[in-house]
Amino acid sequence: MLRISTNGKQVVVYPPQTQARPYEPLTGQFVLNFEVSELAKKIHAMASRSAEEWFELGMAYDSESESLDQAEQAYGKSRGSSAGLGRGAHQSRHNTVSAGKK
Repeated sequence: MLRISTNGKQVVVYPPQTQARPYEPLTGQFVLNFEVSELAKKIHAMASRSAEEWFELGMAYDSESESLDQAEQAYGKSRGSSAGLGRGAHQSRHNTVSAGKK
């Protein structure tokens, strides 16, 4: 079934074939659909991690010396601040103090 619509400024023809794209009949140009209302129905906001989840992520990162920076960031987010906790922060402070004693 051929469908024709208008928005007051532009006429759009929707061909009956399912794979065919809508077009503007006077120019023959394809019409792109920028309508977002259908997409908005499909979008859901993701919940943020809880403090406990951030802390657990920090513990997971804390187990590997390569990811101590990520552990410190995760611990900071678990407290709502950037203050470091955990092994990485302790080692960082210990290394700074040790370097000053030499």
